[in-house]
Amino acid sequence: MIDLEAGTAVWYTLVDKSSGELAADLAVAATAKRTAINTERERRIYLPIGPVDLNGDQTLMVEPDIRNEADRQNLIAIHTRALSLVVAGVTAAVIKFGAADNEEYTLTPAQAVKLCEAPFALASGYYVKARELKDGALAAAVSNEDTDAVNAIDEINNAHWS
Repeated sequence: MIDLEAGTAVWYTLVDKSSGELAADLAVAATAKRTAINTERERRIYLPIGPVDLNGDQTLMVEPDIRNEADRQNLIAIHTRALSLVVAGVTAAVIKFGAADNEEYTLTPAQAVKLCEAPFALASGYYVKARELKDGALAAAVSNEDTDAVNAIDEINNAHWS
């Protein structure tokens, strides 16, 4: 193809591939796309989630941090302790929490449960969205044996994750 206005020329070479080679190319593309989807899911999971409205009226907005394993383990430990206190009937603010904004809050057990569950609920949603993308658009492209359609899936498009 020659584009005189742009001053460019493109030549295409037809390559005859066996059905086995085409299937192998499709398998490689599908595996790479699954990996890309999983990578994007993990990236989104560990982004800051923003403040959680602990009272339901925006009077206490606290942001949990899950950017590293220590933060995640801390949230799990606080959640376990908070649940024990909820079961014991404790309603007073007795749980200290250092938030992502480097401010320390004293929370009720119910507030601590809500705070600690927020990032994990978001993460769970991302797992569902990744599965929908892999079982939907990716599965359809593979079923149609369409390597171009596999490669065209834009896993970073926000529409897939909301």
